[in-house]
Amino acid sequence: MRQWDRVFGIVLLAAGLAGSTGCRQVWHEMEAHWEEWEEDHSGEEEHDGVRPHLTLREPSVNGYRVKISGRCNVPVRSVRWEWGDGRVAHTPRPFGDHVYSRRDKFRVTVVVRTEHHGMLRASTVVRIGRRPALLTLNRPSVRRRTVKISGHCTARIRSLKWTWGDGRDSRTSGFPGVHTYAHRGTYHVTVEARTTDGRTIRTGTTVKIRFMLGPPGP
Repeated sequence: MRQWDRVFGIVLLAAGLAGSTGCRQVWHEMEAHWEEWEEDHSGEEEHDGVRPHLTLREPSVNGYRVKISGRCNVPVRSVRWEWGDGRVAHTPRPFGDHVYSRRDKFRVTVVVRTEHHGMLRASTVVRIGRRPALLTLNRPSVRRRTVKISGHCTARIRSLKWTWGDGRDSRTSGFPGVHTYAHRGTYHVTVEARTTDGRTIRTGTTVKIRFMLGPPGP
């Protein structure tokens, strides 16, 4: 900040030739640029040789419900979500889940307080259209170790990405999704739909596999 004070002094000295009006104008412009720079770079100082980064994934809009996940490469202390509709939420990690009450365009701002790197900020835009797309899943059909999941989307589907919770994923052009597990257990399945009009919708369900070939493990 002291360096910028010196720069302001030099600029004001030069601007004095243009009179007091020009001097004030230059001062306000420099102040505005400094505030923008300070906001954009707050939290970007390196600590132990690491430059912090906060990135947000494309919002998943399912009806009026929006989910946004992000990634931060340094330890996170807390996350503040400003949803653009006057409501604010706090989470311990960069994952936000919000339900809007009206159709509109909203700017979402995410402020992350890190352990050693100050504050990080990122923003994205959420659009709740006139006809919000809704993605729903039916109850999973489980036969031994094989799962079949059907569902419905109110928008036209281009592709579905299935994340099965066991480290594997697959893609289909529509419903259903079918997967065979190697071990029994409880798995969280995530489905990401890409629609023909460019929207991304995500939802999920839980699958329990109780059948296992051979004698059960210890």
